[in-house]
Amino acid sequence: MIGEILFDCFANQRVLGGAPLNVAWNLRGLGCHPAFLSAVGNDADGTEAISTISKWGIDPSAIQIAEGHPTGVVEVNITDGDPQYEIHKD
Repeated sequence: MIGEILFDCFANQRVLGGAPLNVAWNLRGLGCHPAFLSAVGNDADGTEAISTISKWGIDPSAIQIAEGHPTGVVEVNITDGDPQYEIHKD
């Protein structure tokens, strides 16, 4: 699989995700061993993401450390039950 790794940041919690990573996580839960190709920043979020992905049993060897770029973050605000997303640039 190829896709993003990011943190969804809600008012009271942060959740590691990204739609492709969520699919890989669910496949792993079903007993599959998905290969996952992505990148994270050389920052604390990137370190946390790789550590968590490894704990989930997904092989992180195809996840690149992208120097000079932060790990993806999306601010999620819920207004009247509808989510609003603000994707941090870069």
